[in-house]
Amino acid sequence: MKRKKILCLAAVLLGLSLVGCKPSAERGFRFYDDAAAYEVGEFTCDNAAVKRIEIDWLGGNVEVEQSASDKTTVFEEENDLSEEKRLHTYLNDGVLHVKYCRSGCHGKIDEMQKNLQVDVPKGVDVEINGVSANVYLGILEAGELSVETDTGCVEAERILCKSADIETHSGYIGIGALTADRAKLDSVSGEIHLGIPTCQNTEIETKNGNVTLYLQGDVCALIGFETQKGVLQTQRKYERKGQDYFFAFDGQNTVQGSPAKISVETESGNLRIQ
Repeated sequence: MKRKKILCLAAVLLGLSLVGCKPSAERGFRFYDDAAAYEVGEFTCDNAAVKRIEIDWLGGNVEVEQSASDKTTVFEEENDLSEEKRLHTYLNDGVLHVKYCRSGCHGKIDEMQKNLQVDVPKGVDVEINGVSANVYLGILEAGELSVETDTGCVEAERILCKSADIETHSGYIGIGALTADRAKLDSVSGEIHLGIPTCQNTEIETKNGNVTLYLQGDVCALIGFETQKGVLQTQRKYERKGQDYFFAFDGQNTVQGSPAKISVETESGNLRIQ
């Protein structure tokens, strides 16, 4: 799988520096349990063996795609790192653990050499924890999806899942189309762009970042917007329903099924509806 470029410039520039992210008291990288059981480097197994994937990746890029075969694969683009600085994996009771490096590894690691590629089975739970890692999810059908990164960006083309929790501090969140029974997106200063193709319950929260929602297809939405200094910006027709804004399909005052319920909370960020 060829690595796609993450489009968040600020995070990419950050990734050019060397990192010793979240050092422990011993001035090394994170320690983790069952360290002796982990394998070093590229990992492959049958899709049927994996029910959940947990990725702990501190910097660089993480790219997760739907597997096009009957195999789950995990690998890094670069393979000239020392053994202790290469990716480590451990499959245990259906949970595939993916780690940035060896438990308690000391020294600095060049983030430009830490570009992770993961092909996952359809419908598995996916959890990604990062610090400055950029995350690209491509086209993905998952169970429960959880993504948390501090200064990195989170991007996806199309996601279908039971639930989605996506959080970044200053990175950008951009998802072309998200379908989920429940979704929560959270950013402090980064912008959020979200395409909504079908009805769902979505919570979005930012402090200073602007939020743009793209209502797609025949979706209609009931949007609650709570803000201190932000404003609603839209050229679409809507009507007020109590404290909420109702956007009907194609500007018509008719409901196509139950409306998507979306709550947006900002301090100074604006809300754009397209």
